[in-house]
Amino acid sequence: MSRLRDVVGALTLMESLACTAPARDTRAAPSAALPCLLISAGDADGRDSDFLAVIDLRADSPTLGKVVATTPTGMEASLPHHMEYALPPAGEWLFMNAHHHERSMLVDVSNPLAPRIASSFDAPVPLRYPHDYTRTPTGTRLVGFLRSEGSSADTAETESPGNAGGIAEYSAAGELLRTASAGNWGGKPVRPYAFALLADIDRLVVTSAPMMESTWADVVQIYRYSDFTLLHTIDLPAGGRLGLLQQLRLHILPAHRHRQRPPAALDLLCAGHPLRSEAGVDTRLRLRPST
Repeated sequence: MSRLRDVVGALTLMESLACTAPARDTRAAPSAALPCLLISAGDADGRDSDFLAVIDLRADSPTLGKVVATTPTGMEASLPHHMEYALPPAGEWLFMNAHHHERSMLVDVSNPLAPRIASSFDAPVPLRYPHDYTRTPTGTRLVGFLRSEGSSADTAETESPGNAGGIAEYSAAGELLRTASAGNWGGKPVRPYAFALLADIDRLVVTSAPMMESTWADVVQIYRYSDFTLLHTIDLPAGGRLGLLQQLRLHILPAHRHRQRPPAALDLLCAGHPLRSEAGVDTRLRLRPST
């Protein structure tokens, strides 16, 4: 049964559908002028289609806080998980995933009361399980994949396939542009989880963390964005309050949150404990607990 109170899924306040796109995106008119919350939701018992739900956020609306529209995705038990963190400019589709089905979906949000699955694509061989999506200043999308074909470098891995993940870049229309493998580190597979693009210094920072996987490398990787060359793999600090990093999922705060920071400053979120990092032009990344 598709009851919203019983669903699991990804919730995205798209800066509300009436707001302009955040600073990291191309400045453009929003696709519609209706403040609302778009939710990618899973059916409670997995028997019916997962769906998109639109919740009205208009303060003076009689339907404030209520679901005003739903759109089936055509997939059951897909484990809706990640969307882009911000509304794309008008004329572009929103990227989101169906994790268990290993598919990425492109959603037309031009009419907020009738979101539409416009297109979809599978993971590019040999990559598997798409996770995070980040829009670049040119409108392309960076996509992280948690695994790839083959066995894990760590024999303790219980999932198959369990090989290291990778990253990819797609056009705004979902056309594959390029890929790169994240490789292994310290005998464990790197599983790209979240991104921060520092376009001004041609660097891409990627964290590593699991979803269903049982083994992964606790690292941050730095790529040269222009050619996807992996420059550095850096172990995260262990000990103290960060001693449980192997059980945490690392997120990078969206770039538009850093308007008061230097262009190469990032925040990493580790289960409620922020880490601050400063990536210089020499690409060194120095991690320390933030104050």
